[in-house]
Amino acid sequence: MSDIPFEVPRNFSNIDILAYNPKENEYYDIEVKYRSVFKISKNDIEKENGEFSNLLKQFCRKERNNKIKKIIGENHEVTKVFVTTRQYFGKTDRTIEEKFLEIIKKDFKKSEVWYFDDIIPELFEHTDINGRYNSELLQTVRLTKTYLKKNIKKD
Repeated sequence: MSDIPFEVPRNFSNIDILAYNPKENEYYDIEVKYRSVFKISKNDIEKENGEFSNLLKQFCRKERNNKIKKIIGENHEVTKVFVTTRQYFGKTDRTIEEKFLEIIKKDFKKSEVWYFDDIIPELFEHTDINGRYNSELLQTVRLTKTYLKKNIKKD
């Protein structure tokens, strides 16, 4: 499920993706932030109303978790997954990512950070030009690979 709205004081927010893996019987609460050049600075970690604090509030708020429980039931553990770019938390220093996971793991045993920098090349590698795909994303990857292949042959 994607773009699941829930009410917060004086506004609405949303869950980007709520996913289920039937093989492992696992649920995933996935928050996606893609800003190609944006990054959270180390100084922001301590700010009460900075980007880091706002991200944690959004990802861990009780209204979000109540909405998930309403959908999947009370007896399921959920893995919190934050998907972003390596740039977002700093390309080389993992301090901000580690602090983020440390705080989330206080309330949620399972939490992970996934990076587009890893996901996109893997999607590209596993998408076949001749495959049949039902998602816009995989159709776009297939189209891109087809276009690149035709242009590489011309050179």
